[in-house]
Amino acid sequence: MAGIKCAVEECMYQDNTECNAPAIEVRSSRGRRAAASDDTCCETFKPRTLNRGGM
Repeated sequence: MAGIKCAVEECMYQDNTECNAPAIEVRSSRGRRAAASDDTCCETFKPRTLNRGGM
């Protein structure tokens, strides 16, 4: 999915500040109406699996 920027290094889909997920889902945080980006959350997030060398 080209053009989606992501700075969450802990997400398995993030690579070089880009989201490589096949699809994304973004929702309002805490079930409220969103008025700013802080009021949203990425439901596509999946944590990277850690190996002995780190991430």
